[in-house]
Amino acid sequence: MRPTILLLLLTVLGLPSIAAAQADKVWIDCFHGDAQPFFDTELADFVEAMEDAGASEVLLTTELGSNITDGTWKLLVMCHPHVAVDENPDLSIYLSGFLSGGGRLVLLGDNADEALFNQLLTNVLNTIPDHDLALNDDQFWGGCSESHPDAQVVPDALTTGQGAWHIANVNSVSGGDPLLQYQAPDGSTKTLAAVARRPDGGEVVLFADVEGFIFNCRSAFPDNDYYEWAADHRPLWMNLYGDNGAAPDNDGDGYDASVDCNDTDAFVHPDADEVCNNTIDDDCDGDIDMADSECEEGDDDDDDDTGFGDDDTTPFDGGQGDGWGNDAGCCAASSFTDGKAGAGASLLLLLLIATMRRRL
Repeated sequence: MRPTILLLLLTVLGLPSIAAAQADKVWIDCFHGDAQPFFDTELADFVEAMEDAGASEVLLTTELGSNITDGTWKLLVMCHPHVAVDENPDLSIYLSGFLSGGGRLVLLGDNADEALFNQLLTNVLNTIPDHDLALNDDQFWGGCSESHPDAQVVPDALTTGQGAWHIANVNSVSGGDPLLQYQAPDGSTKTLAAVARRPDGGEVVLFADVEGFIFNCRSAFPDNDYYEWAADHRPLWMNLYGDNGAAPDNDGDGYDASVDCNDTDAFVHPDADEVCNNTIDDDCDGDIDMADSECEEGDDDDDDDTGFGDDDTTPFDGGQGDGWGNDAGCCAASSFTDGKAGAGASLLLLLLIATMRRRL
């Protein structure tokens, strides 16, 4: 029986259909190719955050299987790979399938002292198309210390709610949209984490340092304070699991750059009202001022050259197309938030008076 016919029968009979797979699981491939995962204890806070965010499963392993492409995995985290991609050719196939399905891949690099891991991570990056991310070898900040300043959080959908980021011993990254940055002693700006957003909806997020991600500086914090610092990174962790990575929202109006036609103006977005005489496409529908269906004849009548129009013939403007005008013959512009609402109220009052007269 054809699938479409089966689906039709199920619908007619009122029977439940086979539900599509839901992407709600997290796969952590740490020390890929090694015998056992490391950082399992240090990643405990991250795992808990993923479970709290709604993950039905968080898998911590040293391998990556073909089921990463089955549509049930939402987030894939990789750190410290031990095997080159050419030694595991299926790895690039799995990553490509996961990303093309809209998955988010998080790669945790390390400082220059861990050159081998970084080389293998770069090897992974080089198999992924449609990004310009790179892990640099310019190690700075000599070790884990409580005196490290916090990184600057760059406004982005993925950094929403994140106030600061604790820096460990790091390299920098280049390419993509910056997420975390640091002002180096030489005055240069270093990017610690960035995201590359691919045309197919998949995303690659590159962090310069795994210790900075989970903050496991044991030598500096023998009393385990670093675990509390790791919990400070929870907002960004939760964002990594969430769906808020499509594009940055630079003007903070709730609409990211993928739908906001002017992401530097908070008054311009798809749900804004079209102002009919400001030469701006306020609602991002491609139509400006009187070309927009929201605007009617008279909306662009600017009687007193204040930049606001009205629908009447008085020499005063009462607002942006309020239908009244601010003059002695009517009412103050502030009397009604909408002139049409005022007109409706007047009509209702007249009908009420007429009804009362008939009863009398």
